[in-house]
Amino acid sequence: MVKEKRSELRKIVLARAQVRWQDDTGTARVSTAMLEDTSPRGACILVREPIVPGTTIRVVRHREDFTGVVRNCRYDGSGYLLGILRDPRLDAGS
Repeated sequence: MVKEKRSELRKIVLARAQVRWQDDTGTARVSTAMLEDTSPRGACILVREPIVPGTTIRVVRHREDFTGVVRNCRYDGSGYLLGILRDPRLDAGS
């Protein structure tokens, strides 16, 4: 049986956001970011510094506030693109 990979529609956003996380030493970090696109299950953001995959982050902007886990991080020449998997369980308390 071949498992079909589903793609979901992404909404292009291109908006400034703030990203909050704890680094591997437990230090609270905050950085500006560009929210590139979103979908019901994820988002893509551009940041100035790499964030380790597996890190829980919070993305805040005037229209949206969500928490997720960094799934991948790659340098694209102008910054680091992060693939974020939203975690609605973490948003329940916000």
